[in-house]
Amino acid sequence: MFEHLAPVIERRLEIRGQEGPDKPVKRLPPKEDDILITPQIDCMQYLIDTSPRKTPWSVQRTVGEIMAVWFSSVHQLAMAATFALEDLCLHPESVEALRQELEENTDGAAVLDLDAFPLLDSFLKESSRLSVSDANLSICTTKSS
Repeated sequence: MFEHLAPVIERRLEIRGQEGPDKPVKRLPPKEDDILITPQIDCMQYLIDTSPRKTPWSVQRTVGEIMAVWFSSVHQLAMAATFALEDLCLHPESVEALRQELEENTDGAAVLDLDAFPLLDSFLKESSRLSVSDANLSICTTKSS
């Protein structure tokens, strides 16, 4: 994993080094082999942007932080997807409407306008609200007397 993330992180840290308090944030055009650099709106960029500037993280530290976030949160995505699939099976009447919304609003683009999927958004939020997972377990606990 490190060998794949390190070049991307190196390039992004290089770009960040060209920024400063008196300079606007630059989003440089990608180099020819920089396919994974743009657009820079992702978890990796968030961690880079919020890392300390006075004592900058090394590439190894940045990759370690990114992997820690990914591995510590991956179970949430798996649980949410499992509950959503279960809810689709329990409510097959929703499948056709969701399929139609997806077909109408996707054109093969890598980045999608998530505002174009209000039905999917509502379905996933409702699925999450009704499913007991460790993320919302505290909401389900009762007050002791």
